Amino acid sequence: MEKLLPKPVGFFFVLAVFLLAGCVSKTALQGKIVIVPQKLPYLVHQKIHLKRNDKAAYTTEIDAFGFFEFTGVKRRKTYSIELDSIPKKLEGSVFYIASMDGKKIKEIDLRKAFEFRLLPLEFDALSMQDDDLDAKIKEFKSGAIGNELLVKKYIHYETGSYLISKENRKYMNAIASVLKNNSQFTLRVNSHADATGNDDFNLALSVKRANEIKNYLVKKGIAANRIITYGYGESRPLNSCTNGVPCSELQHRQNRRTEFVFKVKRQGDVSVRG
Repeated sequence: MEKLLPKPVGFFFVLAVFLLAGCVSKTALQGKIVIVPQKLPYLVHQKIHLKRNDKAAYTTEIDAFGFFEFTGVKRRKTYSIELDSIPKKLEGSVFYIASMDGKKIKEIDLRKAFEFRLLPLEFDALSMQDDDLDAKIKEFKSGAIGNELLVKKYIHYETGSYLISKENRKYMNAIASVLKNNSQFTLRVNSHADATGNDDFNLALSVKRANEIKNYLVKKGIAANRIITYGYGESRPLNSCTNGVPCSELQHRQNRRTEFVFKVKRQGDVSVRG
């Protein structure tokens, strides 16, 4: 059995989170613990805590690929991240935290103090950043962006599912309101699948995801000819998780998504297809 080092004083990450007013109230904090030299799976299934005021506010587990995720994290707070223990074999190793796309965020040398302050940009690199719909639309209407706007609010799905969750219905209602209040806008719905399962099944599934959103918006009073849908299957992953590549559930979940693109319908434009 692997021997574990006793938890030393100060064996934690200190996250000083400085967030600007206007940000959403909650986010998901995602990342990967990397050991130099690479010695996984020594941290696999280790508990990792997001603490506030010396109490664990959120607890999760490092998966088989080194990834972790804290969900529903309240912003505008100061947190610390703490691991339960470190295997003895890793004594003197250098760790670093990477974002989901593999970008190195911060290095931690166990020969020194195992703590760091996370700057705002570093926090943003680890948190799922959705665009502020109202702010983006206002900028779009001003003409500052051009005639097409991608809104980064990814609608994620369970494996094999195309159903819209209760939480995501609230966002769909906001999308419907934007379209109702801006008759010159059309919407393109881009849906995607992960690389698990059959390619043809995933293509059909992504089409169902896009059409389910269109049907929801039509029921909210949006004309069908203002919405165009595309299903891309697994052809446009956000990461390296293609056929045959071992990936964690968290990585696959990134690719099960729907994106929204608003466009200004100019005079003389043909109606978009559904």
